[in-house]
Amino acid sequence: MRITLELLQKYTAQYVAQRTRQEHGLVCVFLVGSMVEGDALWCDVPDIDLVFVHNFPPETPREVVSLLDDVHLDIRHHDQQRYEPARQIRVDATLGPAVYAARPLHDPLHFFDFVQASVRSQYDRPEYVYQRAAPLLEEARQTWFALRGEPFSPDFLEKYLDVVDGAARSLSALAGVTLAPRRFAVLFRRALMNLGNEGLFSGFLGMLGGNVVSGEEIGAWLSPWEAAWEKVTASSEAPEWSAPRLAYFRSGIQTLLGGEMPQMALWPLLATWTRLARLGADVAGWEAACRVLGLDSPEERVAALDVYLDTVEEMLSRWARQNGAG
Repeated sequence: MRITLELLQKYTAQYVAQRTRQEHGLVCVFLVGSMVEGDALWCDVPDIDLVFVHNFPPETPREVVSLLDDVHLDIRHHDQQRYEPARQIRVDATLGPAVYAARPLHDPLHFFDFVQASVRSQYDRPEYVYQRAAPLLEEARQTWFALRGEPFSPDFLEKYLDVVDGAARSLSALAGVTLAPRRFAVLFRRALMNLGNEGLFSGFLGMLGGNVVSGEEIGAWLSPWEAAWEKVTASSEAPEWSAPRLAYFRSGIQTLLGGEMPQMALWPLLATWTRLARLGADVAGWEAACRVLGLDSPEERVAALDVYLDTVEEMLSRWARQNGAG
């Protein structure tokens, strides 16, 4: 079957209509992510990101539902209370950008209309932009403090990547770019270009060891990475490790590997593989990859990360001064 945006929109609308008929207490449903942005088909396996808002605390925060072929719905479930007061959402670094750009699919009481209007009001004022960006960097710095003295392990590297993630998201918030897991590096580079600081992207790749590895080497890690995923899938009911998510990440990584800068594939591969290692997957292949990337020397990595965070902090401070925020 040939997958098109129109087909995805049709099947999504049908699914939402079915769920809203069956379930009471659904306040609204809205679409977020690449389907809203119009670039869901950048690789062979897209996903469709939905948010279901309930008038009670949901039992499950997330579910993954197969839609057709390898395409799946990634559904987040929220309590209505999370959206009150609505005006505060515009300074929420995660929910604010999602609501701002979202497309409502079910909103009979116009609850989402009100929330979105409140979020969009003065959304781009520098002080609100800064309030979305600064806490991400502050949290990253706190995690960095906790890293000092830790031995190398999956837990160490997951926290290390959390720091890199937070620093990248803080700058991307200034540029109005939301970083998605598979295209994290691609979108971060775009954000840096918007900020006039594309040169920092080399530093970002350096934090991952991406400056010393080729696309062929990254591609060779797909097999042990996939084996690790399948092992966790067999023992975990968590939706993020389900078979549809494996197909989703594998397709994205393979597409990036075939691009002009295959090192872009390193982030989704390394970030997921590290979590899989922490969850009990075989670590031999992961450890070998970390050695190649130079990530198995905690003291050196933490020191380099300190310098990187200093650079990001200066960029954030300079932006705040120039725009009268902070």
